[in-house]
Amino acid sequence: MKRYLGTWFLGVFAVVSLGSYYLLEASGGLPDFKLEKLEGAASEEERMVLYGSYRGLSNLNGLGNYKRLSISSQGTNYFFRSSFIERDTVQNYDQLDLHDDLTALKHPYRSFMREKSNAEGFYKDEQRLIYAGIALRQASSKEQDYVLQLDMLDLATGERKQLEQRLAGGLEYSWMNVRDVQLLDDELHVMVDSRGSQGNSFYEYIFHLTDGALLDQRKLEYAEELQTIVRGKTPSRPSEWLLFTTTKQESGIMRKQAILYSYRTGQFIALPKTDLRSYDTFYQDHTDYSLNEQWVSFASIDHEGITVLRYDLASGKPLPGELRLTAELLGGKYIGAMVIEQQRVYAMIYDDILMPEHKMILVAVDAVTGEVLYRGKLVPSGRGQADMNRLNVSLRPY
Repeated sequence: MKRYLGTWFLGVFAVVSLGSYYLLEASGGLPDFKLEKLEGAASEEERMVLYGSYRGLSNLNGLGNYKRLSISSQGTNYFFRSSFIERDTVQNYDQLDLHDDLTALKHPYRSFMREKSNAEGFYKDEQRLIYAGIALRQASSKEQDYVLQLDMLDLATGERKQLEQRLAGGLEYSWMNVRDVQLLDDELHVMVDSRGSQGNSFYEYIFHLTDGALLDQRKLEYAEELQTIVRGKTPSRPSEWLLFTTTKQESGIMRKQAILYSYRTGQFIALPKTDLRSYDTFYQDHTDYSLNEQWVSFASIDHEGITVLRYDLASGKPLPGELRLTAELLGGKYIGAMVIEQQRVYAMIYDDILMPEHKMILVAVDAVTGEVLYRGKLVPSGRGQADMNRLNVSLRPY
């Protein structure tokens, strides 16, 4: 009996040791970091997260593997640590984990969330949770069909409804993807991005919520090509508006413009154009937009600071009260990057050259009043020797 017991302990020890070895090898001796609060409320501290990668130890070719991570006040989360299999590329980890609203849905609605991977395909309000995705099916030996699949869950009753709609143009487009889902009264609006040899087009499919009937199909027509959709950190949030951006070269200057689209009216509202300038090679994200149900906020970086303007949704006209945030006001000398998100301006502030090895201050500011709501710094934490030169982080995960 003792002999078998000893063999059992030896086997358990071998499994634990082997697992620890592979995890240590996968981590490559990677260090931990955290955000250390200098001032601000706990609720604001929870909002602040950095995303990026850390270049691990060099391999035989002299190149290090980039390990994707997120950093918060709780420490560092390397995305591959939950598995023995290393997950280095953006395609190999769960995109939903980058959005708090979608991560929170995984446990209470485990069955519904299974095998759903497109973060832009979700909609949630107090009554319903809806997901729209696209599947590719071979219609014949020469043709393929794109099928829009809808999955709808009534949160009160648990009743679940699924339906499919074949999308035209399978041969014309090489790629289709759901970019937004919204519910207005009893009409479900699904925005689909379709890309082919002639560029990309946006189609809006409108369904009746009760019987699932397709009420309308619109191809969005605009004078300039609609290039990107401005996304927030909570893609499942209800909104009657969608915000596009487009860029165009005019008189030798590249200009960026935000285009509002109303799901309710089907009309566009163009906001004022902005010149795109490369203020500094380290100035990334030097223009950004954020959309809520009252206005559009626009933020831009120049050499001296951040300017925030607001525009009325219904008219597209500017609202009074331009906000100016200088680097000195925010606690440093240089502004490295910023984003605007749900009435918050988040910024990276440096006290010297815009490189990670110099002190990086993270700031959250009320985008209307200019009040500093949070200030913290990025510091090494826990095990591993941190080399800040190997760290590359940003304020958005995408």
